[in-house]
Amino acid sequence: MHGGYGKRNSGYVRFRRWAEQGVWAALLEARVDHAAALRRKYPPAQTVKTPSLLASS
Repeated sequence: MHGGYGKRNSGYVRFRRWAEQGVWAALLEARVDHAAALRRKYPPAQTVKTPSLLASS
């Protein structure tokens, strides 16, 4: 961890505190919900099989 963020133990303690408070679980859930909303708004394109132009006959 970069020294500008403080002592390594301080980062660990903050991470553990946030984990106990459910911050990481809420963050992950929000990301999953956001990804699902994007998939609904912009569904993946259907694959269309076309004959190859380079195929030799």
